[in-house]
Amino acid sequence: MLRYLAGQTRWSAQFGFRQLTTNETSVALRPFYFAIHPDFFGQYPKERATNEDSLKKVGQYLEALHSQRRTSPLDVTVYMREPRDTQAVKPVKISLLNHTDVRSAVSRILQCCNLSLEYLTSIPNKTALQSTYTPNRPIKWDPTYYRYTGTHNPYAERTQTKPKRTFRGWLIDSIKKAEENDQNTKHVREENEKLTVQICDQLQLKSLQWKSEWGYRNYRSCLNTFARLVQENQTKLSHLKGKSVYFCDKTGVSILGNVLLSAGDVSTDWLSMLTNVSRHEETLLGLPDLEMTLSDLLHDIQIVRRPDHGIVMAKEYDKQLRALISSVNRCWKAKRDVLGGSLNHLQLVVETSSGPLAISTSGQFLVPSSCPGSILIDFIVNNRHKANTLLKEHERKSIKTEAILHKCQSELDICSLERDASLPPDKILTFCENLMKEAYNVKDLLKGARVLITFHSSISDDGKLLVPWNWVDIYD
Repeated sequence: MLRYLAGQTRWSAQFGFRQLTTNETSVALRPFYFAIHPDFFGQYPKERATNEDSLKKVGQYLEALHSQRRTSPLDVTVYMREPRDTQAVKPVKISLLNHTDVRSAVSRILQCCNLSLEYLTSIPNKTALQSTYTPNRPIKWDPTYYRYTGTHNPYAERTQTKPKRTFRGWLIDSIKKAEENDQNTKHVREENEKLTVQICDQLQLKSLQWKSEWGYRNYRSCLNTFARLVQENQTKLSHLKGKSVYFCDKTGVSILGNVLLSAGDVSTDWLSMLTNVSRHEETLLGLPDLEMTLSDLLHDIQIVRRPDHGIVMAKEYDKQLRALISSVNRCWKAKRDVLGGSLNHLQLVVETSSGPLAISTSGQFLVPSSCPGSILIDFIVNNRHKANTLLKEHERKSIKTEAILHKCQSELDICSLERDASLPPDKILTFCENLMKEAYNVKDLLKGARVLITFHSSISDDGKLLVPWNWVDIYD
């Protein structure tokens, strides 16, 4: 076995073939997972069980290839939904022989299911050759090699610095593509908006929103399914009046009282959840008492829920609060005098057990539910002044940020100017201040555009322009 693996390694090193990473494998097989995922076969129990078993076997086969273990031939059958008739399914047989690399196995799976190979073929098939291989041409090293080894760089005089791209140049190219995407998807977005309003009126919902990473076309599919569900069960869903419903990757009730429906679930799962909302709300109603208990133990510190907690499940949050209360209780008698007076001017957010104990840029204590009580109390005592300063600074910047966002959108005639929820106010201020300075040069391009301030530059499928907050550092 060791001799076999050694042979495989030498072969790869000699010819420079590149294995797929686990992440690349996952992305390449996404169409396959979506087509056969057991969650979509709720009304076909036999086919669902077959798909679950086949997915497990395929996963084990690919894992063996990633680990460079020897594999045996594998024959599995999966059931796929017909693209033109979502109510019909068809069996597909997948035969995997003695593949020696993940790429060929993934290609075989997609070909058997008649799925696109576009992403797979876009991944480079070769990597840089190993140092044991002697090339038949001179090597042009990166300039840093010559700089740190003191070796003369024979290409230095011939090297020309590539001119840095201007922000206006990037906008010219991007706006054109964004306008094309906007026009191509406008009718779908308008239909989505119309159907959203219709469903909200029928159930008298507060809002119906899309919070999933899937695209707007998937939103359309969810809306159609939900509209049929409402049409057939409107009387059963009358208790949703005044609530917000989110399509996301979870199903349940959030700690902010929003009803969550997973975009990957079938309509029967949604109906089961929606008709039992009251059971989830019992947990939700008990959360304020738990937060008050924790606040009392920590000398009236404010227990707050951040805006992004809109998709945190109430039952999960209930467990997190109980775990932290229990931890603080165990050391409270020994530590109660350490906290001093009232801490009602400070804020604390309870996070998942795997999160770090830290202070956010907004001055809130971010506390994992697994944090020992004694460590938490010492951390609060040692950082209370810093947290208070950050809280005040954040409040001041938030007010200023809202004002400059409105000014920026108005003066540049931008259709919509949104921001990534994870961006702190100081980065938004930096973006807007720099954009206003460049207004004379970009106003004609941004007029009527839909802009999202984020961490990277891109164009969304529906024509939204994603502009990095630090674009000044990236473009001239």
